[in-house]
Amino acid sequence: MEADFLRAMWEFDRNFTVGLATQGDNQNGKGDFFTDLIALLLESSTGRPLYGRGAVPGLFFGQHNLDASYPPRGQVEILIETKVAGAPKTGRNPAQRNPLGRPGSSDLKKRITEAGLKTIEFAHAAEKMMDAVGVLAYEPDPGGDRYRVAPVPISLELDRILTRAATALRSQPPWLDGEARS
Repeated sequence: MEADFLRAMWEFDRNFTVGLATQGDNQNGKGDFFTDLIALLLESSTGRPLYGRGAVPGLFFGQHNLDASYPPRGQVEILIETKVAGAPKTGRNPAQRNPLGRPGSSDLKKRITEAGLKTIEFAHAAEKMMDAVGVLAYEPDPGGDRYRVAPVPISLELDRILTRAATALRSQPPWLDGEARS
């Protein structure tokens, strides 16, 4: 599945680079695709559905859209927040000095702040929600015709974090017709 994901990201970026996709397509398309993929992986490994939830009231800053959460209503017990960072160099960003484009590390502070804000906003479940961060980093291979996985510290490897998330999700009571069962 990793190779298919990397191919999809390569195609997203290639379309963006040659002008077949807009900045919005790049940001939302890649982000939504990644969210959907992570949700499907967790759902298939746990038998528990995840729910995108809109207009969920936070403690301080109004309402939030949640990428993938459980249960479908009421108090959020599990929140999976996905972020995609970086963008390839295109003719639309000629000031970018890096020949490969904007590295994902340029976006990390903003992405971490966004995830941290959701942890604060849903403090009643913060212990369950923000206990881990997983990273899947990738870079062009030396041939420049595809992406390859870039190394990250073992503690941040996405597959390890997804395993932990799956365990937490399995520990939640299943929902039947919108009502919790014990």
